[in-house]
Amino acid sequence: MELIAYLSVLLILTFGLFLILISYKILHIKFKDSIKQERLNQWYIRNTKKTKIIGFIMIIWAILNFLFPNLNPYYGAEKKQEQPAKSMIEWTSELKLSMKKDILSGSKKLQSMNTDTASIVLDCFVEKYTQQYSVQDYSNIYKLSSIELQKIVNPIMSRCYAESGVTK
Repeated sequence: MELIAYLSVLLILTFGLFLILISYKILHIKFKDSIKQERLNQWYIRNTKKTKIIGFIMIIWAILNFLFPNLNPYYGAEKKQEQPAKSMIEWTSELKLSMKKDILSGSKKLQSMNTDTASIVLDCFVEKYTQQYSVQDYSNIYKLSSIELQKIVNPIMSRCYAESGVTK
């Protein structure tokens, strides 16, 4: 366990023991002022059962956190921060449509083609690209140089041109 997890368990255990000691009047709190002492005695009468229950729950919770560290929210916090977050976004039809529009607006060859043929090539490209790459990869595509981008796009586009019967 990590240090902060140990400290949180120790704090819960200490506070639970403190509540138990107060509720069983093992730990006496005394005031010089008689009014404050009377209020404390009334508090004991009203809240003894509650403090016993809460104290036992806190002690049990601390023991369980010590025995099963995964219950503690601070356990493994550093490991969770070190791991890069994977893209949990799935390819949706809206994302695929946006990709088609981006490709069509950037490709002079597709713009000069028949719209039906261009649509077939685009559908093929988007299908193959989404099978190979994640949404996160697509969002990072704008950071690539044109040479790196061509290395990714050209093989897929060549296969789609060949499958749709379009010659270069």
